[in-house]
Amino acid sequence: MKKGFTILETVVALSMLMIVVVSVLPMIGWLSVRSRRLQADSQAALVLLETMEATYSVLASAWISFAPGNTFFPIVIASTGVSEWSLTPGVEVDYQTKYTRWVEMRNVCRKTGTGELKELPCDGEYPEDPDSRKVKAVVKWRDGDREKIIDAELLIVNMAR
Repeated sequence: MKKGFTILETVVALSMLMIVVVSVLPMIGWLSVRSRRLQADSQAALVLLETMEATYSVLASAWISFAPGNTFFPIVIASTGVSEWSLTPGVEVDYQTKYTRWVEMRNVCRKTGTGELKELPCDGEYPEDPDSRKVKAVVKWRDGDREKIIDAELLIVNMAR
Protein backbone atom coordinates (compact mmCIF):
# COMPACT_ATOMS: atom_id res chain seq x y z
CA MET A 1 0.00 0.00 0.00
CA LYS A 2 2.78 2.46 0.92
CA LYS A 3 4.68 1.56 -2.28
CA GLY A 4 1.67 2.59 -4.42
CA PHE A 5 1.48 6.00 -2.75
CA THR A 6 5.21 6.59 -3.34
CA ILE A 7 4.88 5.83 -7.06
CA LEU A 8 1.76 8.00 -7.28
CA GLU A 9 3.51 10.86 -5.45
CA THR A 10 6.49 10.55 -7.81
CA VAL A 11 4.25 10.66 -10.90
CA VAL A 12 2.38 13.71 -9.55
CA ALA A 13 5.66 15.47 -8.66
CA LEU A 14 7.14 14.77 -12.12
CA SER A 15 3.93 15.98 -13.78
CA MET A 16 4.04 19.22 -11.81
CA LEU A 17 7.72 19.66 -12.65
CA MET A 18 7.00 19.20 -16.38
CA ILE A 19 4.17 21.74 -16.24
CA VAL A 20 6.46 24.27 -14.59
CA VAL A 21 9.29 23.60 -17.09
CA VAL A 22 6.97 23.82 -20.10
CA SER A 23 5.49 27.13 -18.94
CA VAL A 24 8.69 28.78 -17.65
CA LEU A 25 11.22 27.98 -20.42
CA PRO A 26 9.40 29.85 -23.22
CA MET A 27 9.01 32.82 -20.89
CA ILE A 28 12.75 32.85 -20.20
CA GLY A 29 13.47 32.81 -23.94
CA TRP A 30 11.00 35.63 -24.55
CA LEU A 31 12.50 37.68 -21.71
CA SER A 32 16.03 37.31 -23.08
CA VAL A 33 14.93 38.41 -26.58
CA ARG A 34 12.99 41.34 -25.11
CA SER A 35 15.99 42.30 -22.98
CA ARG A 36 18.25 42.47 -26.06
CA ARG A 37 15.67 44.58 -27.91
CA LEU A 38 15.32 46.99 -24.99
CA GLN A 39 19.09 47.29 -24.75
CA ALA A 40 19.30 48.16 -28.48
CA ASP A 41 16.45 50.67 -28.13
CA SER A 42 18.12 52.34 -25.14
CA GLN A 43 21.46 52.50 -26.94
CA ALA A 44 19.75 54.03 -30.00
CA ALA A 45 18.19 56.70 -27.79
CA LEU A 46 21.64 57.55 -26.41
CA VAL A 47 23.06 57.73 -29.96
CA LEU A 48 20.21 60.09 -30.90
CA LEU A 49 20.88 62.26 -27.85
CA GLU A 50 24.60 62.40 -28.63
CA THR A 51 23.82 63.36 -32.23
CA MET A 52 21.55 66.21 -31.16
CA GLU A 53 24.00 67.52 -28.56
CA ALA A 54 26.89 67.42 -31.03
CA THR A 55 24.84 69.21 -33.69
CA TYR A 56 23.77 71.93 -31.26
CA SER A 57 27.37 72.39 -30.10
CA VAL A 58 28.70 72.70 -33.65
CA LEU A 59 25.97 75.09 -34.81
CA ALA A 60 26.54 77.30 -31.77
CA SER A 61 30.12 77.91 -32.92
CA ALA A 62 29.95 77.64 -36.75
CA TRP A 63 26.47 78.68 -37.91
CA ILE A 64 27.26 79.70 -41.48
CA SER A 65 29.23 76.55 -42.37
CA PHE A 66 26.17 74.28 -42.53
CA ALA A 67 23.61 75.10 -45.19
CA PRO A 68 20.00 73.95 -44.84
CA GLY A 69 18.81 71.15 -47.10
CA ASN A 70 21.89 69.03 -46.50
CA THR A 71 22.58 65.90 -44.45
CA PHE A 72 25.42 65.65 -41.93
CA PHE A 73 26.72 63.39 -39.17
CA PRO A 74 28.82 64.28 -36.13
CA ILE A 75 32.45 63.27 -35.71
CA VAL A 76 35.07 64.06 -33.08
CA ILE A 77 38.15 65.94 -34.25
CA ALA A 78 41.20 65.81 -32.01
CA SER A 79 43.83 67.27 -34.36
CA THR A 80 44.30 70.38 -32.21
CA GLY A 81 44.96 68.30 -29.11
CA VAL A 82 41.51 69.13 -27.79
CA SER A 83 38.61 66.90 -28.79
CA GLU A 84 35.75 68.81 -30.37
CA TRP A 85 32.67 67.97 -32.41
CA SER A 86 32.35 68.65 -36.11
CA LEU A 87 29.71 67.83 -38.71
CA THR A 88 30.64 65.92 -41.86
CA PRO A 89 28.42 65.79 -44.95
CA GLY A 90 26.63 62.49 -45.52
CA VAL A 91 25.25 59.60 -43.48
CA GLU A 92 27.22 57.61 -40.90
CA VAL A 93 26.78 53.86 -41.40
CA ASP A 94 27.69 51.14 -38.88
CA TYR A 95 28.12 53.53 -35.97
CA GLN A 96 28.91 51.29 -32.98
CA THR A 97 28.59 48.43 -35.54
CA LYS A 98 24.79 48.63 -35.54
CA TYR A 99 23.38 52.10 -36.09
CA THR A 100 23.04 54.45 -39.05
CA ARG A 101 22.67 58.11 -38.14
CA TRP A 102 22.37 61.48 -39.79
CA VAL A 103 21.20 65.04 -39.22
CA GLU A 104 18.93 66.93 -41.63
CA MET A 105 18.99 70.73 -41.54
CA ARG A 106 16.04 72.72 -42.84
CA ASN A 107 15.14 76.37 -43.18
CA VAL A 108 12.58 77.93 -40.90
CA CYS A 109 9.76 80.20 -42.08
CA ARG A 110 8.98 82.79 -39.41
CA LYS A 111 6.47 85.64 -39.41
CA THR A 112 8.47 88.80 -38.82
CA GLY A 113 6.08 90.59 -36.45
CA THR A 114 5.04 87.69 -34.22
CA GLY A 115 7.79 85.08 -34.61
CA GLU A 116 5.14 82.48 -35.50
CA LEU A 117 6.56 79.47 -37.39
CA LYS A 118 5.24 77.89 -40.58
CA GLU A 119 6.24 74.71 -42.41
CA LEU A 120 8.12 75.05 -45.69
CA PRO A 121 7.80 76.49 -48.28
CA CYS A 122 8.24 80.05 -47.10
CA ASP A 123 6.19 82.90 -48.57
CA GLY A 124 5.86 86.68 -48.34
CA GLU A 125 4.02 86.60 -45.02
CA TYR A 126 6.38 83.97 -43.55
CA PRO A 127 9.85 84.70 -44.97
CA GLU A 128 12.89 82.49 -44.40
CA ASP A 129 14.57 83.22 -41.07
CA PRO A 130 18.36 83.20 -41.64
CA ASP A 131 18.98 82.91 -37.88
CA SER A 132 16.92 79.74 -37.33
CA ARG A 133 17.34 76.12 -38.37
CA LYS A 134 15.14 73.12 -37.78
CA VAL A 135 17.43 70.18 -37.11
CA LYS A 136 16.19 66.60 -37.33
CA ALA A 137 18.43 63.80 -36.05
CA VAL A 138 17.65 60.26 -37.20
CA VAL A 139 18.97 56.90 -35.95
CA LYS A 140 18.16 53.68 -37.80
CA TRP A 141 19.04 50.06 -37.02
CA ARG A 142 17.94 46.48 -37.69
CA ASP A 143 16.15 44.50 -35.00
CA GLY A 144 16.05 40.96 -36.32
CA ASP A 145 14.07 41.16 -39.55
CA ARG A 146 12.62 44.63 -38.83
CA GLU A 147 14.12 48.05 -39.41
CA LYS A 148 13.62 50.51 -36.56
CA ILE A 149 13.94 54.29 -36.73
CA ILE A 150 13.83 56.98 -34.07
CA ASP A 151 14.18 60.69 -34.65
CA ALA A 152 14.03 64.00 -32.84
CA GLU A 153 13.67 67.59 -33.99
CA LEU A 154 15.18 70.70 -32.47
CA LEU A 155 14.69 74.35 -33.38
CA ILE A 156 18.04 76.13 -33.07
CA VAL A 157 18.31 79.92 -33.12
CA ASN A 158 21.58 81.74 -33.81
CA MET A 159 21.83 84.23 -30.95
CA ALA A 160 25.31 85.46 -31.97
CA ARG A 161 23.96 87.74 -34.71
